[in-house]
Amino acid sequence: MVVISATEFRANNAKYFDLARSGERVLVNSRSRGQFELKPVKEHQPRKHEPMVVTPELQALIDQADEDFRNGKCIECETAEDAIEYFRSL
Repeated sequence: MVVISATEFRANNAKYFDLARSGERVLVNSRSRGQFELKPVKEHQPRKHEPMVVTPELQALIDQADEDFRNGKCIECETAEDAIEYFRSL
């Protein structure tokens, strides 16, 4: 593990990027902002756009939900806090 200051990181960031990429744990300390860990993100892999498949079972659930909504069998939340409170109650 390598622990460095923000100043050291700014001066030699390529070195620390390479260390992190090679698996070394790199921590950057900032007096005003705290401590951060430098980690590589997985290599970018473009996502394949797969068509959405709606199975008969899924369509039945969608139809039931639509019917329930139309019949007033739903929960309405006025605010985000109301929604959070509802989900926590489940």
